[in-house]
Amino acid sequence: MIWTRRGIVLLIAWSVTIASAGDIEPDKTVGAPPPKGYVCVRARTPVVIDGKLDDRAWTDAPWTDDFVDIEGDAKPRPRFKTRAKMLWDDHFFYGRRRALRA
Repeated sequence: MIWTRRGIVLLIAWSVTIASAGDIEPDKTVGAPPPKGYVCVRARTPVVIDGKLDDRAWTDAPWTDDFVDIEGDAKPRPRFKTRAKMLWDDHFFYGRRRALRA
């Protein structure tokens, strides 16, 4: 293997980076629950944007869990019970939300 001056400098820089990684402040989110994930299904039929909520395309999309503040119990519960459905196709991302009084 032939080492160039640039290769040696990069190797040294990488070594210093690895050695100093122990000096980095630990991640305070360790042990925190993972962020929420949501299911967004591909629309089998085109979504008609007409303001009506009875479009057949939405039947395959599951509702999300009720929305809560990202800080969880550290913040008050939302005033309205809110959840959403999501779809996508080759051109668009579609979202539908529903808010009800809690």
